[in-house]
Parts: sequence; C-alpha cells; structure tokens
Amino acid sequence: MPTPKSSSSATEEYGLLRLDTEVDNPVTPQPPASDSYPKDIIAIHGLHGNATSTWTHDNGCMWLRDILPSRLPGSRIFSFGYPTTGTHGSIKDIARNLLENLKGERYEKENHNRPIIFIGHSMGGIVVKKALVLARDPNEGYKQILDSVAGIMFLATPHRGSETTSFPHIFSNIFETASTSRRGLRKYLLKSLELNSPELQGIVEGFRSVVAFSIIYFVEKVATKPLESLVVRDSSAIMGIPGEKIIPMFSCNHFTICKYQGPTCENFKVVWEVLKELADEATEAKSHSV
Repeated sequence: MPTPKSSSSATEEYGLLRLDTEVDNPVTPQPPASDSYPKDIIAIHGLHGNATSTWTHDNGCMWLRDILPSRLPGSRIFSFGYPTTGTHGSIKDIARNLLENLKGERYEKENHNRPIIFIGHSMGGIVVKKALVLARDPNEGYKQILDSVAGIMFLATPHRGSETTSFPHIFSNIFETASTSRRGLRKYLLKSLELNSPELQGIVEGFRSVVAFSIIYFVEKVATKPLESLVVRDSSAIMGIPGEKIIPMFSCNHFTICKYQGPTCENFKVVWEVLKELADEATEAKSHSV
C-alpha cells in the first residue's frame, strides 16, 4: 500500500481536498509520459460521509488518492467535503459552495478549460446536479464549469428519493449506527430525500435541460443491514435520460459501492473502466476542438 501524507482525522475537511499530490509511492506503475490526462476529477460524498471516509476501504485504501493519480497522470483529483451535521444550509447552499471552490481551483488561465468528471455517491450526486442547474444561469458566473463537464458517474444516487416515506429516518438510523461522528444529521437534508419531494423533482427537471455529457449510473444490488431491501432501488437510481448507461453492482450495498480493496478489486475494475473511457473521450474531444 502507498504511504499517504499525514493528516488529522479529528477535524472535518470541507471544500476541495486535493488528493493527487498526497501519495509518495503509488499502488500501480506510472504509465508512459505520453499518456496524459489533464482533467479535473471531482468526487462528492453523500449524507453519511465525508471527503475521506466515504472513499476509504476498511483496509485503508482510498482509491481516489492511492490508485487514480498514477493511472491518470496530469489529472487533478479532488474530494469535496461539506458538513452533514447541524441545522444550517441546504442542497442549494452545498452546490453553490462546490461551484465557488471549483471556480477558485480553475482560476488560472491554464486550468479554465480542463474537462471535468464528477463522481457522486448517494446525495453527492444530487449536489452535483443542483450545482450544474445553478451553473446554467449566466448571471451566476459558473457557465465555464458547466461547459467543461465531460461526464458524471452516479454511485447509488437517489434521484427520485425513497421508495417509502420512512426513507430519511431509515437513513438517519443507518448512518448514526455506522458512525458515532454522524450524530445529528441535518433534518432538512433528510427531509429533502423523501420520495418524490418537490426539491428532488425540481432538480431532476432542471438537470435534464443541461445534460450535454455522459451519464453513468452504478446501481447497488445488495441490501444494507439492518434493512432487508435496497437503500436506493433501481427506480430511484436512474433518471431516464437518453444515452444514459446503467451498471448493476451485484456485490455492493449502499456503502461498499464506493469503497474498494485495491486495484485488483473487481468492483474497482468496473468503475475504473468507465472512468478511463470518460477520460479518453474527453481527451479526444478536446484535441478536436483545438
């Protein structure tokens, strides 16, 4: 395993945490220098997680940091963190904060047109969609970000909310059981995830009007204990957008769908092939536009 730079686990990390500069010894060999991917890869966690734990396996492997940098040389890899406890803020607030952070990271001229690939787990996917809906408005000042999006990978995102009205309370119980640090989850955010909530419906409809990039869904297929059913069912995991790609993850529950043991893990291989394809397509598209 690689040796990551030391960081404090006692404090939450909010904003864009850059990961491609953190590892001293990559897990996988460095590809030829001719293979360069000048992209921005942005991962956004869900309601239960944070910028690091969401993507970290029990064995300590954080694939965004420990595997991707050597496989996508030239890419900047970020994990976006936001507070999930307390009583303040909304999905719109989180989305705007994501845009502001990303705008700051792309301020330098050489970074203006880097293609962007988003990876959203659970509610993180909803945050991405809301951000791009906001970016559509030219008065917001984020259109350059919207125009740079090459694709979005949705990992167990509840686009339509729950299948039952108890979804938010189930989520709260599961999340708070899984981690004592997740006590006091935002009730407003939980409310937003109810079945067909007006907020979710509005985000989906607004998002349809901005889609000009690849959409890929990774769908959980294993029940998350103590439930006897899926946290996000198929009917909520997809939006029905023309050209979308649906990938069932038969050995993954809601939490393991974004955590991988290492580069030989079969689930990682599935996710990596899709990410690599998006990166290749973005590279080709940019070369044709020059």
